Parts: sequence; structure tokens; C-alpha cells
Amino acid sequence: MDYDKYYADHLEPVPIVYQLGTLRIEARGAGAWAIVDGASNLNQDGKWEYEPLPSSRSQEFFERCRFPLHVAVERARRLLAATRMENTSQTPG
Repeated sequence: MDYDKYYADHLEPVPIVYQLGTLRIEARGAGAWAIVDGASNLNQDGKWEYEPLPSSRSQEFFERCRFPLHVAVERARRLLAATRMENTSQTPG
């Protein structure tokens, strides 16, 4: 199955950007997608990294912070679900 094509066909597209809650999944090259929140990118370890200016981005940064589309969508969805669960458990009541 071509997961990137499946997700591209089943998400609400905005030019090169998919919005999932407060997160954006942005195209950053052929088959390279970034999970973005403000000026930060989610890396492979699930931690946020500041995204340097284009001329300062290393190959290591790209390897840590770029995903195939289907992986980016799944990670963003899991992150949003975890955030919602965290917020729900902190609600006084």
C-alpha cells in the first residue's frame, strides 16, 4: 500500500500543509515531511527541536526531523491524543 498517497488523499489539504489540531505537517522536500509547532520540529525521539535557518540545517537535523507522510501523520495524531489525555486528567472536577 502506498501510505503517503493514501494519507494525501484522505486529509484536508492546504498547500503543502496538513493541520492536525495545533500541529502542522508540512512538506519539506520529496517525501520529507516535518511535524511543526511554531518554530519547533518534532524529532525521531519525540522531542521538540528549534528549526534553524535553511543555511544552518545539517544533514543530521534532516535525519532527526523529517518523516515520510504516513509516519508524520501517525506521530502527530498520537501526540495530539496524548496531549488531550494529559489536559483531561488535569481538569479540576
